[in-house]
Amino acid sequence: MSAVEFRDLDGMAEFRVAEDLQRAVWGEDELVDPADLMMVDQREGGLVAGAFEAGELLGYVFGFPTREPNLQHSHRLAVHPRGRGGGLGVQLKWHQRDWCLARAITVVRWTFDPLRLPALRPGLQGGAARGHDARLAVRGAPAGAGAAC
Repeated sequence: MSAVEFRDLDGMAEFRVAEDLQRAVWGEDELVDPADLMMVDQREGGLVAGAFEAGELLGYVFGFPTREPNLQHSHRLAVHPRGRGGGLGVQLKWHQRDWCLARAITVVRWTFDPLRLPALRPGLQGGAARGHDARLAVRGAPAGAGAAC
């Protein structure tokens, strides 16, 4: 893998590429985060960033601002199958950490689907995060791979 650039997504074209990335990761039947929602989230203080290699989006991370100024909810992280195996998910979490700290956000909270433990790995590997509060959400069957990531 050549040099990877981590940066905020820029413009509707890149948000639409992030929609395509989600479909490549979770399948065509999965509900994806729509481009317009990602754009609004970013404009209102959320994180929508990507990992780019030679101009191609290989991974993205999407976080919402919360009512607590020092807390962000990390909604999703996805790495394209072509970008897996090199620690890109962990690097995206480190990018999220640095992005948040630059904005005085000191806590990042996220949920994950316990039936899909690989979704947990990027947040905990390499010391980027620590498990703090494990709660089992009571809800219907997961709607797909990205249902709780």
